[in-house]
This record gives sequence, C-alpha cells and structure tokens, in this order.
Amino acid sequence: AYEARMKDEKKALKKAFNKEYLVSIPDTKNKWYQSQTATVQALQFGMVPESDIENVVNGLVQDIVEAKGGHHSTGIHGNRYIYTVLSKYGKADLAYQILTTPDFPSQTYVMNSGFTTWPERQFEWERMEGPSNSLNHPMHSGFAAYFYESLGGIKSSESNPGYKMFLVNPEFPSAITTTEVSVPTPYGTIKNEWEAANGVLRLNLHVPFNTKAKLVLTSSELESLKINGQSLENFKKQNTLEIIEGAVILGSGKYEIEYSKTSL
Repeated sequence: AYEARMKDEKKALKKAFNKEYLVSIPDTKNKWYQSQTATVQALQFGMVPESDIENVVNGLVQDIVEAKGGHHSTGIHGNRYIYTVLSKYGKADLAYQILTTPDFPSQTYVMNSGFTTWPERQFEWERMEGPSNSLNHPMHSGFAAYFYESLGGIKSSESNPGYKMFLVNPEFPSAITTTEVSVPTPYGTIKNEWEAANGVLRLNLHVPFNTKAKLVLTSSELESLKINGQSLENFKKQNTLEIIEGAVILGSGKYEIEYSKTSL
C-alpha cells in the first residue's frame, strides 16, 4: 500500500511540476522550463513527459543557440549536467561548442583568463575593477563529470551503485575521435580507451574484478558488435554474458570491443 501511495504521489508531483513550470516557446513547437538549468535538471531527473522530450531538448538548444548566442547560462547545478544531457540527447557537438568557446561566458573563458581555481560566478574579468566574489568555489568544476560520463562513456548504474555495475556508452562530439579514461573504484580501476574512425567505434575496456559492465547499444549497434574479434554469437558460445534490453552485460576482464556507432 505504501509503494502504491508513493507511486501516486510521484505521478501527482510530476503532473503539478509540469503544469506550473513547463511552457511553450512562442511561434515554435519547442518547450522549456524557463531557464537552462531548470530545463537541464528536468531532463536529467526524468521530469519531462515522454511525449515532450524532443520539444524540450529543442527548446534548450534554441535558448543556447539563439537567445544566448551559443553559450551556457547555468550555475553550479546546471553546469554539472548541461553537457551530459545535451550529449545524451544527440547534441554532443553543441555541448562541446559551449564548453570550449573562448568567449564569455564559458569554462574555457575562465581557464584562458588565468584562473587556477573556479570563481564563484562567471564575470567578464576584463571589465572588473577587482574581484567581488569568492575566487575559490570548487563545486563549479562539476562539469568535469562530462569528461568521464560522456566522452569516456563510464557511469555507475543506479541499480548497483559505486561501480559494482557500470554503464559503458561514449557519447562524443565529431571533434573528438579518441579518448582514454580511468576511474578508480573500490574494486579496482576501470579503464576505457576508445577511438572512432569510418563510423566504427573501437574500445579497449578493462572491467575490474567482482564488477560488471553494461554496454549500452542500439539494436543496429548490437547487430554489428564484435568482442575480442568475434561476433556476439560466437563469443557467447565460449563466454558467459547476459543481454538485457539490448545492453550487453560483461563480467570482469579485458575486452576489445567494436561496433558501428549509430551517431557517427
């Protein structure tokens, strides 16, 4: 009974949230939650109605590109997710663009200004007569998760946290064709090195002892999958693995993986 009550409450909260905050952008099919951060958070935490996801992603893109001239307008909480959310929903090139643009405001602008710590807020340093806020707010570096989760493709699962099971799903811009990432965990270090060429993604993946990797694939990617040089069918004959909702679950070990990447 308690579980049913909580499910009902979750539905009611989501309905009320969207009724209050989700709005249409005039003269378009696009929608958003009236700020980049609110829109990013709604997408990240499953608050967007399924039928509206595409329109909301497009609304976020519209604000970034048209209203803000190709820039983020997020603070601590939005910076943590804007790059990973854009990458997840097929806008990896835009995520890379707003992260690396040298013009204010951007993370690259801060670094190019000579800062070795993250200032409390982004300001145009050239126009300042002196600092007006803290210059050491390390929580602003949450965007670095993008390097691990999107570019590296490594993310802990909700069902088995602490990297007991982790997702493998690199989502990256066209400007990046190779990445090496290592993630220390209680079980050992996860390593993923990949390169993309001619529409094919090749990964060297190290899955630590006593953990599992969940390789997230589309149906066409699954059809082209090779593990250690073998087709999935042949690999299954000699190795134990599970396929759950299109994802391939691999146990500990070192793997050479390749497949035709849908978005390349």
